[in-house]
Parts: sequence; structure tokens; C-alpha cells
Amino acid sequence: MHPIKTIQDVRRIEKNGASAWMPHTNLWDALSTSASQHSESLALAEVDLSQTSRRGASWTYAELTRHVAEAAEFFSVLVRPETPRVALLAPPTSKAWITLLASECSGIAIPINHALSIEHLTGLLQASKANVVAYHLDDSPHGVTENALSQLRQTCPSIKAWVAIGRHIGAGDKLLPDLGESPAFTQRLSTADLVDSTVALYHTGGTTGLPKLVQHTATNQLFASKGAAAMYGLGPADGILNGFPLFHVAGAFVYGLSALLSGSSVWLPPVGGWRNPEWNAKAWATMETLGITVLAMVPTVMSILLGQSSTEQGHRSLRLALTGGSPLPEGLAAEFEARTELPVRNILGMTETGGVIAIEPAASPRKPGSCGLPIPFCRVTRDEASALCISGLNVSPGYTDPTRNLGVFENGVLNSGDLGEISQTGEIYVTGRAKDLIIRGAHNIDPSVIEEALAAHPSISLGAAVGMPDAYAGEVPVAFAVRSPSAVVEQNEVIDWLATRITEKVAIPKEIFWMDSLPQTSIGKIYKPELRRLAAAHHFEHLLNVTDPNLADALKIAVYESGGSLSLVFNATKEVDRSDLSTQLASLMKPYAWRWELT
Repeated sequence: MHPIKTIQDVRRIEKNGASAWMPHTNLWDALSTSASQHSESLALAEVDLSQTSRRGASWTYAELTRHVAEAAEFFSVLVRPETPRVALLAPPTSKAWITLLASECSGIAIPINHALSIEHLTGLLQASKANVVAYHLDDSPHGVTENALSQLRQTCPSIKAWVAIGRHIGAGDKLLPDLGESPAFTQRLSTADLVDSTVALYHTGGTTGLPKLVQHTATNQLFASKGAAAMYGLGPADGILNGFPLFHVAGAFVYGLSALLSGSSVWLPPVGGWRNPEWNAKAWATMETLGITVLAMVPTVMSILLGQSSTEQGHRSLRLALTGGSPLPEGLAAEFEARTELPVRNILGMTETGGVIAIEPAASPRKPGSCGLPIPFCRVTRDEASALCISGLNVSPGYTDPTRNLGVFENGVLNSGDLGEISQTGEIYVTGRAKDLIIRGAHNIDPSVIEEALAAHPSISLGAAVGMPDAYAGEVPVAFAVRSPSAVVEQNEVIDWLATRITEKVAIPKEIFWMDSLPQTSIGKIYKPELRRLAAAHHFEHLLNVTDPNLADALKIAVYESGGSLSLVFNATKEVDRSDLSTQLASLMKPYAWRWELT
């Protein structure tokens, strides 16, 4: 296949038609084709640091498809005559991968963040109408605890089957069977036409009482995955390290199914991933030992890897570093490329688009600030407010609750909520955010979660939540609040109170800023861009002070907002060596995906 370098290459693919590009109408046919072409090649494997070879459980393409077929039959029998609707509560192990694929082949997969509160998990299980729960039982942060399972059994009595996919099994539950010899489900899978049916539900937005579930069709996932594979130039010689959770579309499709459609190998880090200090210390050497060629990560992992002593050695097998999940700071990308000599490629994606909208092609140079070119059969335009609007075969049909589609999905077009620009050569640039979403690492946080809790506090009359810049996570949630008349309440008290009412720990505000009133528009709506501006100014002023008081004394910070976009200006207040000052600021701003200038 001719490598994609320019938008003309994308258009050339589109000219031949969608069916020529992606001939499969369901996941099983696509997997079967890969298996027939790469039968004995490695498809899926776990990294095991206890083994000298570093290779743990693994499956060839032939073994993987047989196991998927048998697991699909297993789930179908469990709930017959109903269609399996399998909620997956597990870290990204090989058994979790088999469960995800089998669920989509036999019915509907519902991958869920197992770290959510019982209330949130219950809401998602009920809203998704799950009839099977597949879980990884582990009383550590890496799995579902026995106590959590016990509570879920009580709150979700409609679940027909509970299936263990790890080493431990709850009393009376089923165990996902090991690979057998004769999959009975293969023939039915081969003849199924699932092109327009829902094969997965993905939760997004961090909502509480009303879960927000995105519908995926096989077409959405296959076109998103094939597009990613083409942009990255994935092929049988590649092994991709993918530590993303399966409730994250990047892990499941952009860095997962894309590889399986290409004959590549998917490698899974040890459970715990980049939160495991032992893995962090051995990652470079392990990737070299296993011959991994493509590294998928979020920007925070780039910082972790740069902090290892072996950064400049032990990665000769690697050819490409991929990043997604949160905005990519240009300084961080440039340092990673300079020190590792690995090209870094950025992405723009959403749960609502199968995980991908645009990608920087591996075959062309990186353009700072760009999210790359739209994948084949995906169109990106701008509306009158400069918001990026997406249409194409990767775009979801909408949320399970159609009332949530208003203003997001309309007439087959998805309003991304991101403000952006499209260059003459087709590259997408995100310049700001029209929607209120807070992106902390790879977690999307709906500020209404925080605002609903603030509104319930007896000492707060008005509150709003926004993202504040953060060197590690990209953004962290903070709140601006107005105290009720005569109320005496402090920040720590409010944060502790919110922690008992916000089900996602990542959504608990890091700071509360007290105000006499919140900025409003002419129609009385809270003006979030101004709050984001204030939060950013606070953060960067604090950053200067803790980094170097002399530097803080020589500069005045100004954060400007225009049309939802923010920019940062450092004004020199003293006669200083501007070249030296500029170098200091470039180093300081390296972890941030911000436009800034020195005046």
C-alpha cells in the first residue's frame, strides 16, 4: 500500500470507494482475514518481567481467532435467547482483549472503567442493559475487589451471568474457558451481517446520575482502525506496545484493532502499566528485548521515559512513538525526538469517532501544533463558530439516550466541541475549546459532575469548574465559587466534602478559588473562558514563583482569551538578557501545549 504523506494520498484512497478500502462489514470477518494471512504470526502477548525472555501469555493469529470464536459462543450460550451485552471490568490483559473481541462478535461489548464508584458502575450497568459482567478479580487497584462485586450483585440483580477472566473467581461464578479445539460459533460469525448494528457502548464525559454511552457500529470501529493503521504504516513486521485501558478507544482501536487488522503484534505491559515503578525502570530495555517497533503512550509517559537513565540506549528496534489522550506539548515532543531520535506523531480523536479523527502520518514530517490529516473517509469542516465538525464512516450514530445528541450529533455530523483551523494542505490544528470538557491525562471530565456537587453545598451559592494547566496531566479540575451570605467555609473543607459526592477521583477539584461573583455573558450564563483564563494565570504565576523568584520578579504574566482560545504572554519588566530569558522560558514551558511569547 502506498504510504499516506499528504491529503492527496487520502483523497486517492477515497476515490476507489469505501468497500475497496474496508471490505468487511463485521469484526469477525476482519479478524478471520488477518488470521488467514498471518496464521502463525504473533497477534497478542503480555510482557512478563519475571521471565528472562520478558514474554508472558501469548496468542498467534490462529489461536486468537479460535479463542475469540469460542468465547463468543460461551457468552451466547450464557444468556440465550438474549443477545450478549457484556460489561467488561478489567485492566487491559490478554483475557480482557479476548473478552472485548468476543463480545463484539457475539453481541455488544460494554467496556467500563472498573475504578469508578459503585454508584457510577451501577448506573452504567443499568443504563447499558448489560446482562453479563466479565471481571478481573483483584483486591489491588488493578482489578475489581470482592467487596465491589458483592455490592454490584445487590444493586444490579438483572445481570444474568458473572464471568471471571483473571486468576481469581467469585463463588458461584463462571470462568472464561481456555482455548479449546473446535469453535462451534465460527460458522455463525462468518455469516453474520452486523454492518449497521451496535457492537459496543463506550461511556464518556464523566457523568454521574445520567450515564453517557456512545454507540459504536462495526463500521465505525473498522474504518477508524484501518485509518490509524494506514497513517502509522503498520504491517506484519511491527510490534506495538499498547498499555491503554480497553475502556479507552485509543487503546481498543487506534493502537489495538489497527494492529490486528495489519498483521502486527500487540504487546501489553505488566498490569499496572506506567504506574508500576519496576516497569518504568525496565521499559526501554524490555522493548529492545521484545523487538517492539511502535510505542503508544500519553504525553505524561513521554516524561516518565525521558526521566529514565537508559533513555539514549536500548530502543534500536523502535521506529515510531505515538501519543494521544491529551494535547501534546511541543517542547516535550521536540525533546523526546532529540534525545531518542524517534519520530513522535500526534492524534486528534474522540470516543464518538471510534477513537480517531486525524493523525500525523508516520511517512511525513511532524508539523508542530498539528493533529495531522483526517483519516480516509472522514471529513472535517468548521462551523460559523470555528468549531471542528466531523462526518464520515468513523462517526458514531449517537448516544443511547437520544436527548443527549442535541447540539452534538445532528444530521450525521458530529460537533467536536474543539475550536480549530484547517490548513491549505489539509492539516488539522486545535486552537481552543468550545465545550466545557476538562482533559486530565487521558480522562475526560464533565465539569457538570463537579458543579452539581458544588450546588449541593450549603455554604456555596454559585460554582463552576474548569481545567487549570498542569505540567504532568495537561489539565487538572479546579472550581470557582461564591460563598453564600454569612457563610464561613474554607477550601479544604469544601474539597473534602466534594470527595464524598464525586464518584470519579480524577474529577475532584485540586483547588477552590473564591470570588464575589462569577463572570457572566449578557444572557446570564457563566462565562467559562474567563475562568479558564484566571486559572491559567494563577498557575503560571505560581510556577514562576516556585521555579525561580528572580525570574518571577523579572516577568509579568498576561493570559489572553479570544473566541475560546487562550494564549500566554510573558512581559519583561526589567532589563534582562532576552536570549537567556527566552531559553529559560522555553525550558519552563516544555511540558505545556500552550502558545506563548516573550515581549
